[in-house]
Amino acid sequence: MPLQTETLLALQELDTEIERLRKELARLDTGVELRRRHEALRAHCEKLEANLRAARATLADAELELKGVEQKKKEFEKRLYDGKVSNPKELSAIEREIEMLGRFRGTLDERMLQAMEAIESAETELAKYTSARDRAETAWRAQDQTYRAEKARIEAALAEVTARRQPQAAQVDPATLRRYEDLRTRTANLAITRIQDGNCGGCHTNLARAVIQRTQENTAYVFCENCRRFLAPEE
Repeated sequence: MPLQTETLLALQELDTEIERLRKELARLDTGVELRRRHEALRAHCEKLEANLRAARATLADAELELKGVEQKKKEFEKRLYDGKVSNPKELSAIEREIEMLGRFRGTLDERMLQAMEAIESAETELAKYTSARDRAETAWRAQDQTYRAEKARIEAALAEVTARRQPQAAQVDPATLRRYEDLRTRTANLAITRIQDGNCGGCHTNLARAVIQRTQENTAYVFCENCRRFLAPEE
């Protein structure tokens, strides 16, 4: 059977391109890190929003309670000063109630102040992290779109080259193809290489003149004595 060196070289070219495309596909940035950052920022924003709602609820409750306290205080003050109560003990009790309500109002004022400070702080932090979240989402979605487009392009190219490989491989006699495939798995996907300046194009070992001569005669397959790859004569 005549040698199929050129057929093997053409097959090797397709396999090299397939390997290149697969590596390019594997190197694509899927955007997973950008997505994780966006999700982390979104979760933090949700926590800040919950804190803000809680602070606003605390303020609203304190304001409502303060309104009730002021109403009671006015009622006691009216009773104290309208002259309808003359009993000293009762007047003293009213004064104590007014004093107690005054102290409670101070407590409510402090609670309201703390709630307002918490609201202001939460609003500021939420605005900062909301902006960061939105930027992270924009970056993630842009990268995701780029990834999908590049993935589709590479997969289409890979499908096209793979389809061309099958008929090319079918042209090689089975025994030679088996040796080619075995070499390819053991030599980093490069089973056949041309001689380059007297060296093996795969492992770059300097070749004996007799080896080079045999490749030029094209009467039998010649293999590199070092890496065992098929050798093809220089172009």
